[in-house]
Amino acid sequence: MFYLFVSKTKIVKSRSSAKRSTSAVSAKGNDGAKEEDAEDHENNSRNSDFVDQKTIDSIAAAELSGQKSFLDVTELRESHVLKLIDSFMPQNVQLITTVFYGRSKLRSIAFTGSNKLITASINHEKKGRKEFEIVVSHEKFLFSNIDPSAFGGIDGAIDVPSIVIRIVYVVTDEEIGGILAAQAPPGSVAPKAIQLGYGRVDMWKKEENGRVFWEPPYQSIKVNLSPGPLPPDMNSMPARSNERYILAKDGCYVEMNIFQPDQQITPSPTVSPQARRDQIYPKRTFWTPYNPKTQELLPALISNMDDFDIYIDQVRFLPDNCRICKVTARIFKSDFDVPDLEAFPELNSDARSPTFKYKSTVAAPEGEEVDPFSVLVLRVYIRDIHSTEIVVCGSGALVLYNVEDTSANRKTAKGWLNAGGHQVRLYWGYPAEDRPLDEDSFIHNPPIPGTCSVLVRLLPHTETHEPLPDYQSGYYKSDSCDPNESEVRVLSHYLRHDQYPQTVKEGVLQYQKVELAVKQGKDPTSYTNSDPPPPPDNEPVEPNQEDQDGLATGHKSAEQPRLPTVAVLSGDDDYLAYIEERLDRKRLPANQPPPNFVTLEDCIDYDLGSGLFIKVEQAFGLLSNNMYSSCFARINPGTKTSDWAKSPEGFGTEYKFIVNKHDYKSLQTSPRWLDNPYKVNPYYDVNTCLLIQIFAMNVKYVGDSEVQKPGLVYPPEGKENLMLEAENRMGWTAVNLFERNSVNSGVHLLPIFEEQPSTEFVQNVMQMSVLNAMKKALKEGTDKINRLGASVRLKLFDGNYVNESECYPLKDQSRVLKKMAAVSKVSVKRYTETREVSTGKSYSMLVLATMEPKYQKKGTQGEKYKKAEHYYEMAMSDTFYNLLEDQMMEAGMGPFEEATADEQFDPQSLFYNF
Repeated sequence: MFYLFVSKTKIVKSRSSAKRSTSAVSAKGNDGAKEEDAEDHENNSRNSDFVDQKTIDSIAAAELSGQKSFLDVTELRESHVLKLIDSFMPQNVQLITTVFYGRSKLRSIAFTGSNKLITASINHEKKGRKEFEIVVSHEKFLFSNIDPSAFGGIDGAIDVPSIVIRIVYVVTDEEIGGILAAQAPPGSVAPKAIQLGYGRVDMWKKEENGRVFWEPPYQSIKVNLSPGPLPPDMNSMPARSNERYILAKDGCYVEMNIFQPDQQITPSPTVSPQARRDQIYPKRTFWTPYNPKTQELLPALISNMDDFDIYIDQVRFLPDNCRICKVTARIFKSDFDVPDLEAFPELNSDARSPTFKYKSTVAAPEGEEVDPFSVLVLRVYIRDIHSTEIVVCGSGALVLYNVEDTSANRKTAKGWLNAGGHQVRLYWGYPAEDRPLDEDSFIHNPPIPGTCSVLVRLLPHTETHEPLPDYQSGYYKSDSCDPNESEVRVLSHYLRHDQYPQTVKEGVLQYQKVELAVKQGKDPTSYTNSDPPPPPDNEPVEPNQEDQDGLATGHKSAEQPRLPTVAVLSGDDDYLAYIEERLDRKRLPANQPPPNFVTLEDCIDYDLGSGLFIKVEQAFGLLSNNMYSSCFARINPGTKTSDWAKSPEGFGTEYKFIVNKHDYKSLQTSPRWLDNPYKVNPYYDVNTCLLIQIFAMNVKYVGDSEVQKPGLVYPPEGKENLMLEAENRMGWTAVNLFERNSVNSGVHLLPIFEEQPSTEFVQNVMQMSVLNAMKKALKEGTDKINRLGASVRLKLFDGNYVNESECYPLKDQSRVLKKMAAVSKVSVKRYTETREVSTGKSYSMLVLATMEPKYQKKGTQGEKYKKAEHYYEMAMSDTFYNLLEDQMMEAGMGPFEEATADEQFDPQSLFYNF
């Protein structure tokens, strides 16, 4: 018995490998790179559907029983191979694994998962062939109790056992299906698939006590694939040579692991699902720069007096909170009425980057011309997966003409169509009001995360629909969508997102069920789970609940919940009607305002590999004059994930850190910290929170008289030892890290409570929101709020952004403070006044007080002060670090560097043992 774990396959299809007719070549030109033409994506408009698992199972069963359920690609005529190449859909590639003993077929198992296209690129060095990298769902093929003695025809002297992986393409295109049916013998079932190629793994011989055993190689291996059918002699399996194939003769492979069922599988890093949690893909996976040579394919230029066509080709990289979408477009500055454009995606196209088959002709009335300064404004509408409301995902603009003399007026200016392909980036919000409308009207707005964009073509009018160009050919002008480092990380996250639907159809079904769940008062995030780790064995799944303020208080299930029952959409017309109805603004109530813009914080689902950043910036209103203040912060997991072990990468552990790099211009009562954002990777749990405790040390610092080294820190008068005591606790606060499947991003203003959190609060906050736990603490009297308006400001943002400057603008998140102000009767005005205090002792005065009088006279501008400040910070931060680490050791948490999730300690002890 053994398992075969197949994880990734790379296949290549190549038009140049099959001979083409002279007319076809001349129509496309003689350049091999150009020969990879726009027809290659015409498959998006064909009447095709994705593979039905019953079809795969029937293929495996039929071929094992000796029935012919698929043809080899070499059995097709040359013209049919070309049609197959043009309609090729990588998600239809499937695997069949067979154990052979010589010529005898012992057992076959079909792939039962779903494919995920990782990369699709054009190799111009090899005559424009197209290469696909496909990751399958880490499929396990179990072969048990295989006894070759039950099979005849095996010659032990010459036959050897082997494992054969066959690459099969399941046909869903009606035209190709008709071709297969026509080639079927009368009275037989038409073949449903085409075999593209195969790979073989030999089992080695093992001798023990004079007996011969055969074992598969228990290891991670890469198997090269050969095109063509299986040869009759399985002992040698020579590669067949034939011009009619799709798999190339080189560069194709399958990655797999072969292991025993009782052994723990250890996949290679390139295929491990855990290793992919933080995998970053190359920029070329997501973006192709514009290739000026594609301009040679464009027809002659036309002016603003001629008719032209607008094509909407694709929306690229929709955010995580989108499931269904449409594109609208409006021409501004036109002298005549041009109807708005409205395009809906093709149902079988990729849900993340759906394609469209939309064309609209713009024709000026006879004797008139289009305004040369006309601007096309594009807008993408979506249904938000969390609110189920229609929202604007983003907007962008494109000028329709290149004007020769921009200083001329609209009546005399001459414009030439801005012909070709354009990748128009989408931005949040309205266009700038302080400038004329043009294609730069949105660029000062926040871009939609992940270079979300629309592919548009402007072409001279034709009666036919021009085929969709391949994006990776460089046809589209794409400079505005060149992703920075953070955007590459966001896009890599999109690619890793296993719960996002594969097709537009799947997205419709998921949204339909989410919409029903919302109507039933359930948590929609349970149906759009991003990257949950497996829970402990036999752990019950608790339902999600909503508190009265809208914060989830239950737990995010690690498994997909049972979906509600919804009406069945029976055909493509039903799906399209559903999308159109759900995105029709005219169906909204008359008194309802226009759709809001998308919530940027919800665009990226949290995933464990990306983590999140925490930056504690400042505290306000502390009673800490003449004291050195620092923060201790710790991730407190919710009940659901509190006992989960760390991931293979070390993620999900108990994170704790100190914030103590001071801005010495800030006030001693309102210290501002300059520490870099701290990155953490906790498991997603709606009740996981950040607990912050603020300490202030009243110690005696004796600096070096000549400021050549750090000074010494002594206990204050009346104390024998340095230690953190009750009087050093300035207060505490907390904030939830997650909300609506995403990081709870924003600038958070949080109320400070006195001393330290009670045992009851720490227990409650693991089971409910921070807001509800704070309310309960006040109501039951276990904790007291600081009534002087003390607060903390901190920032949370998604870990895909390498720094805050590349992140979307962080919104004010003062909801918890305002709610607690109402409950505690500490007015919001009091909090505001405390934050706005600008007079008092600065931190620099703590340093100056330790310096010799001759240096004090020069104030904070002298070189000696800068050194003294550096040495003071060094000595004080080290002292605080050591004192806090001692407390952690006493609490059973271990030192900062060595603490892990596996250590046994009471999660509340650190706070109430001080």
